[in-house]
Amino acid sequence: ARMSRLMVGMPRGFDFGIEGEALNRNKALTADEEMRSDRELARLFVEMFMGTGLRLVVCFSTKKAANKAKRVWGSAACARVIALGGEKEKQPKESKVNARRRVSSDGGVGFGGSRVAASTKLVTKLPDDAEVLFVVNPDQPQLAAVNTFCDTHGMDRLVVLLNMRANFASLDEPFEPVFIFDTDPLSRARSIGARQEEPLVLFRAFPEDWSLARKPKFGPPRVLLSASEQPKEAEMQEAIEKGTGGGILDLLGR
Repeated sequence: ARMSRLMVGMPRGFDFGIEGEALNRNKALTADEEMRSDRELARLFVEMFMGTGLRLVVCFSTKKAANKAKRVWGSAACARVIALGGEKEKQPKESKVNARRRVSSDGGVGFGGSRVAASTKLVTKLPDDAEVLFVVNPDQPQLAAVNTFCDTHGMDRLVVLLNMRANFASLDEPFEPVFIFDTDPLSRARSIGARQEEPLVLFRAFPEDWSLARKPKFGPPRVLLSASEQPKEAEMQEAIEKGTGGGILDLLGR
């Protein structure tokens, strides 16, 4: 069956190696580095659809994220970039000199793109002419707009949620998690990029089952839980307490 409602999730701050230098893994992840990772993931998906002739739209939740994507991608990304939020963002007026300095100090440009100055207005709805829609790290305002868009245009439009960390109970339609690699499934990290003594991973690659794995201090990772549906927090906590399961290499090799 054709799927046009998809969800993809990668670890916070995952380095795809597209923009500039590699991230420093010896220090805590910053909010800008997390935004860069989200942007790199969006760019990869845009690349998949380039040359198809479809109208591509990438939706960010802030003007800052959208403007940065426009500047870094330049004209090479054949996609419309927008910012959709719940309230109008207030930003101080920027002088022309500072604006030129900001543009010239941006990071590297991936995929052979050229830098362009960009300014994005905050919109309140998703464009009706979008045929393929990528919604990056959406929160409640963006999910509400997604619900309206899907209800209006039906299954003929492809909608992909990238790195959604909000509660997806707000979605009116089911989205298929085609690839999820969550390194903080219980939201226990004290800060963005915080290290855990025994890291947990919630993993799913369509059409396989969901699996929860843990990497102990010594020895290979162990699968604690496998389920056909995304496990709830209570189920994961119970599996962690039991601490049983096989090797994660068996999971990834199935």
